[in-house]
This record gives sequence, C-alpha cells and structure tokens, in this order.
Amino acid sequence: MSRRQALRTTGPLSGTAFTWLLTKMLTEPQTTLDDAISLARRIEDDWPGSYDVTWMSSFHSSFYSPRDVFVEMRLQELAGMITVPHDDDYVLAMVAAMGAIPGARLFLLRHDTRLREEVFWRIFEVEGGGEVSLANVDKFTRFEESATWHGVVLQLTDEGVLPRERVLAACLDALTRDFAAYTSGWYSRLFTSLRPTVDELSRLETSLLALLSSRVGPTVTVAVRSLWSLHKARRLDVDRLADFAVPAMSAGKANVALLVTMLKSGAGDQDTTARADTIAQALDHPHPDVRSAAEDALRKMGRVDLLPTPSPAAPASAAEPSPDEGPETPSLVYPWPESDIVERLGAVLAGNADGIEFELALAALATLTDRSVLAPLMKVARKRTEPPDWPRGGQTAAMLIARVVVRMHGETYYGATGSAKHDTVVERRSDEVGRELARGMPAGVLLATPEDSAGGVSPATLVDRFIERDQAGRGVLPADLVAALLRVSADGRAAALARVPSRPVVDANGAAADALRYALGGKMRAIEPLEWWIAAARARNPLGDDPLLIAAGHDYPGAGTRTSVTEEWEPTPWKDLWSGGSSMRLMVVGGPSSRIEPLRPTCAPTTKRRRYSFEWGNTGQIFGDFVCPADADVASLLGLQMLLSGLESVTEFGQAEIIDGLARHRGSWGPLSASALVLALGQRPALTRIHAAELFAAAVPRRVSVATVADAFVRHAPGCVLPRWATALADASSISPEARTAVADTLSAFLPRIPNNSRGVDKLLDVLIATTEGQALADADPKLREWLETFRGSSRAAVNARALLARYR
Repeated sequence: MSRRQALRTTGPLSGTAFTWLLTKMLTEPQTTLDDAISLARRIEDDWPGSYDVTWMSSFHSSFYSPRDVFVEMRLQELAGMITVPHDDDYVLAMVAAMGAIPGARLFLLRHDTRLREEVFWRIFEVEGGGEVSLANVDKFTRFEESATWHGVVLQLTDEGVLPRERVLAACLDALTRDFAAYTSGWYSRLFTSLRPTVDELSRLETSLLALLSSRVGPTVTVAVRSLWSLHKARRLDVDRLADFAVPAMSAGKANVALLVTMLKSGAGDQDTTARADTIAQALDHPHPDVRSAAEDALRKMGRVDLLPTPSPAAPASAAEPSPDEGPETPSLVYPWPESDIVERLGAVLAGNADGIEFELALAALATLTDRSVLAPLMKVARKRTEPPDWPRGGQTAAMLIARVVVRMHGETYYGATGSAKHDTVVERRSDEVGRELARGMPAGVLLATPEDSAGGVSPATLVDRFIERDQAGRGVLPADLVAALLRVSADGRAAALARVPSRPVVDANGAAADALRYALGGKMRAIEPLEWWIAAARARNPLGDDPLLIAAGHDYPGAGTRTSVTEEWEPTPWKDLWSGGSSMRLMVVGGPSSRIEPLRPTCAPTTKRRRYSFEWGNTGQIFGDFVCPADADVASLLGLQMLLSGLESVTEFGQAEIIDGLARHRGSWGPLSASALVLALGQRPALTRIHAAELFAAAVPRRVSVATVADAFVRHAPGCVLPRWATALADASSISPEARTAVADTLSAFLPRIPNNSRGVDKLLDVLIATTEGQALADADPKLREWLETFRGSSRAAVNARALLARYR
C-alpha cells in the first residue's frame, strides 16, 4: 500500500493497523510529519480514557518495548490529543519504545524539530538502567545495525541533521557523568565511530583530559587514544596532560604506556618537573613493563632521584621484574561482620557484586541467626525474583541471593517449582542453601566459601569445615561439596588428608569423606554419587587423566580427562539464516550427553555435537573465573559463548569481564584459554579488542605458548574477521618489545596454515611487516617462505608477501 492509499483509508485504526500503515508510509521519501499525524488521529486507543499517559511514559522508561508505543504517543501529542510531561521518563520511553517500526527513529528525528531539540539531546544526560539504556536497547534491536540508536545517530550526523561537533561534545560530556561501564560503552563507541579529526580533537582537548580521571576503563582508553592522536600531530599540550594524567597512571598497561610516552616527549624543555612527577606515579603500577618504561623515561629526563632504590640486603637482580610474572597474588577475603550484613547485602541485591561478594553473601545468610535484620531488604529482594528483572542470558548474583532471602522468610518466587535438571553448580548450590534456610534454622558453615580473591579454599580449611558440619549433625550439601572440591588448592594436602574422619558422625557423610580423601591424594576408589567422584578426580589432577574413572567408562572431557572440546566452524544452514546472524557457526564435539550428570561439575558439553552454547549466561560471566582455580580452560569454556556473541554484536555487554577474569585467573592455560584469547581479539567493539590486546601482551608466551595460540588462530579463522585481528595484534605489538616479538612469532606460525586468499590476510601481513621491521627473516621458517611464494598478482597481499620474501637471508 502506498502513502496515498494509506491516507485515503477511512475509519478508526487499531494500534496494529496504525503500525502496519505507518510502516508502509515510511518506505516512501515524500511522507511528511503531517501525514503521520493525520494517521495517528485515527487510532482508536483513547489514551486519556484507557491509559494514564504519564504512567505509560514511566512504564516504558523501565521496560524495553517490542511495539512502537512512543511513536503513537508522540504523534498523538503533536495532534493535540494528549499531553505528556517531558521528564526523564519521557526520554527513556523514547529510547525504549521507538524502534520496532523500520525507519521510525530516523523519520521522527529528521522531521520533528521539537523532539530533536528538546528531547533527543537528553539521551546524553539520562543514564537509564535495567532493560532501558541505549546500550541494552541497541543490543536487542531486531533489525540491521543502521536501525540501532548508534546507527541512527551516525546517519543523522552524516546528513547534517545533527551537528557533528555537538554530538562529539555530548559523547564526552556523557562520559564525564560516570555512568555504569555498560552504559558508558555506548557513548565511547559512538565517539570512536565518528572518527574525529585532529582539529576536532584539539577543540575537545579539555574534555578529553578530564576523562583521564574516570573510573571506567574503556572511557580512559578513549581519552588516551584521542590524546595520542593529538600527540602524533604535535597538537597536544603535554604540560596540561601532566596536570590531568595522575589518576590514569594506575589504568591498564597499554593506556599507561602511551601516557608515559607522551609525557616524556620534549624532555629537553626547561621545566619537566610536573611531567616527571606524573611519570613517577607509574613506578607503582602492577605490570613490570609499565614500571620499566617509567624508569627509562625518568632516566632520560635526568630525574634518577625519583627512581626506587633497591634494598641493600637484596641482590642487584631483585629490582628487575621476573619475565614470567603472572597474575597478581590473590588477596585474602574475610567473612562479613554482622554489622555490615545489611549494607553489603543491599549492594549485592542492587547488582553491584562480583562472584566473591556473592559467595560471602551466601555464607553470611547460611549462618545468620537474626533474620529480622533483613526486613529493610525484603521489598527489593522480592522485586529481584520477579520475571521483569531477569537479565537476558542467565541469572545474576543479585537474583540468586534474592531467592535465598525470600525463601528464608517462608515466601516463594516465580519459577521456584520449575525443573532443576539443567541448573549449574552455582544455581544448585544457592538453591540448596535456600531450602535449608526455609526450614527455619541456619544452614551452617558452607564448604566452598573462598578464602582468597581467586576463589581458592585451602585443604586444611576444607577439612575443618567438613568436621564442623559433621559434628553438628549436618549432612554435606551435594553441590556445595562439588564446588569445594573443584576449588581446593594444592598446598598442604597430605597434612589435611590425615585429618579426614574415617567414620563420620553422620552416616550420610561417609561418601563425602571418601570424595574428600580422593581429592586430597588418598586411595583411589569408586565413589557415589558420580558428580562427587568427577569433582574429586578433577581436584586430584586438574590437568591430567584419572585412570579409575576412565576404566569405569567415564573417559569423556571434564570427567576422566581434562576439560576440553573440539571446535569446528561450519557454514550456517540456510534455514537458520532467515533471522540474520553470521554465515558461520561454531560447533563443539565433546562427551555424550547420556554419560554426563546434570550438575556438570567441570562444565563438559552436554551433547555429542551441537552449536556452541551453554546455559550459564551471566552466571558464567560472574563465576566462571573461579569455578576451578587450577584450570583456566574451565573459565574459558564458560566464557566462549559470550565471546562468540561479541563477534557479531556492536555492543559490549560483558566480554570485558570475561577478558578480565582470564587475565587474573591463576590456573594453567590450555587450548580453550587460547581460543578465548583469539575470540577476544576478534570482537566487534574496538575497545574490547584493545582490552584483549593487553591480555595478549601479558600472556603470550608467558602463560601460553606461541604454538598453542597459533593453533587457536587457525581453528577460528573461518568464523572471525581477520582485519579485526590485525588491528588488535598491532595494538598488542605496541605495548612492549616482548609483545612485538610474540605477535611476529604468532603470525609467522599462523599465516602459512590459512588460505592465501583469505579476506583480510593483507592486513595481517601489514602487521607482520611492521613487527619484523629491520630484521631479516630466518631460513629456518620454510613453511612461511613457501606460503609467501604462493602469492601472485598486484594485490596488496601479494605486494606485502614479496616485501617479506625480500628480507629472507
């Protein structure tokens, strides 16, 4: 139906009919705002009679709407039929409930001048939350990227409808408001996508400098990268940078390295006091490469008085960082004091908790005797268990704790009677505690509560907790024992083994004692239930095989052998492409589902071959990095699904947390950790790739070999965008000389194993040329040479290949 036919129709319209007709009209460029208003006048929904429009605005400021309710409301407002206050709720309603009709956002913002000037610019001021924020709405937009708010703003800026300089300034102004990292990321990505020129950045220099004090890592990265562009163009006021940069000297490695480089420039100037004092702040940075760069800069500036003095009692080499330095030593964590329970539990229910804080909250609730202190939190706890508060992709620490709190008070929650067949260890464990507390008595000490920030539990503490529960006449909670066994540390196992009771007070604890002895190195014997046996075997030898489990037929990954999967990319079937998405999909091959227990203690795949996905969702994001502290591959397996989503999503929604978790994980890296790193380097959001580049520089080859990483690149090349890898590896190579070498070695090992006509291979060759500049390539690498000789023609890749061949000696 054409615009003319739509306008000729008569009679009242339902909301559905209005949406259909407006969709048809918006496909024609001659449609005007008056045409749309005329159509809206015929909507039979009587807003003042059927609904309170103020309430409707408030409702859609909290919940994402698949229907364009705001379009109807706005057009009827322009027709004079309703009046709605233009408050914060109105702004968020526009964000959440204007987008289901293709082209509606562009149409209204192009033609409705008052909406654009009075309401639109406030999206840079109003943060939102829950389901409604620019980041979250864009994440779940059903249409192509150009239909997202990000795409709409870019298009209107290109058209000149939105002044470019005002959009850039508004992005930086939003970043100064210290919104949550998830929300701030939308403004960071928009600013980066606009690709501001040096002149534009120069006019925004003051705002960029102010962002260096932000508590949000990606915001600092945007500021540093922009200032770096000014520095390269010799347009940066380095003395002003010295005044603003102090808060950022404890940021990520790549950011601080660039700041040091900028600050040491012009070291021959008369007064470098402020610059040197700021660089000295980096001497306390946790990364050795940053400390080394700061020391070199201070020496060149003649400020050796600011350098740390090695202890005279220590050998001279003690002042040098170890090249094998890994993650920071975990810090001890302590149970909550009773005086802090309400305040800290309130923070958990508000969603401001990591996995460790969740564990401490669960432990505090399990032993709480005076439940009346939780009365002020009951309202928010009930709300957290309701369906509208469920985050997409899984359950959060807030919801799991809320369920426990509600059950403590004899109440139930939505879904409480559902099947737990596919619950994860974390979910099953919190459910166990809730069931115990629902009986009106404390659940007692929990076995798996971590003692340090890495999630570890010492053998001595685990045995002490087991004895305490047993002597109190309490049986072991099944999932609690699974979690505890997977977390038990290696030191002190022999002494703890000798203290495990041979005949527990509670008969039902006999099998638990057997599992405990098995995990600590005792006699090998079959254990029931199977999930305890598997968890004990993984604790006994996390990276090796368990001969007894294998002999019993449990030889699949995550049980008798180390957690692993075989990753294979394949074309997505045509029938699965109708809703959009990638043309390739990742399949995993693991153990047969009939032989894996529902608890999945070590997270082995649940089918023989399937498209990669796990039910962990946000639970895996929060808890994955310390499910099994000895094996980083377990955490990586839990994070792969989110990283796979990041290959396609324009929005960052948790991938940075996966990368951070892998960086701080103290366990051994294997093929799955290498896969996680490679997928992180291929994320669609540029800021996430920068985050991954820092991890590459820190991990390769210190924690994982070049060969293992190269294998991962080969496995995932069919499903990733190679130019993204190129930009990320280029960023990694700029961090340190060691990282530069690691990038060159990885590319040399990886490139000969992919087709020479792979899209984007020229970009990877650019990086290889840059990282081997001034070096002759060794004849000892015949595979790379043979691969380079296969290039023909005048393409960029062929030119790069010939340039590299010329450097063979």
